Amino acid sequence: MITEPREENGISIIFLKKILLIAGIVFLLSFIKIYISSQIYYTSKVVNDLQQDAAVLRAEKMMLEHNIETLRFKTEVLDVAIKSSLEPPLEVKAN
Repeated sequence: MITEPREENGISIIFLKKILLIAGIVFLLSFIKIYISSQIYYTSKVVNDLQQDAAVLRAEKMMLEHNIETLRFKTEVLDVAIKSSLEPPLEVKAN
């Protein structure tokens, strides 16, 4: 039977290497998780800002469409008023 070399405190070098390897893997996975979480957070902030901008632009579009309709109505009313003022008055025929 082969015995492992032991330190004075009873921990072998192979066992110490395994512990360091496991700790390194845990650290690496934790770092990756933190990095991905922060990237998701910052990306969601950008998406949220873009959604707010889109909502503002939609509201502005509706307001502008309403203003356009108002101007069209005023233009049509003015066109009718101008045309009626340019036409000669109707003559009433006496019988």
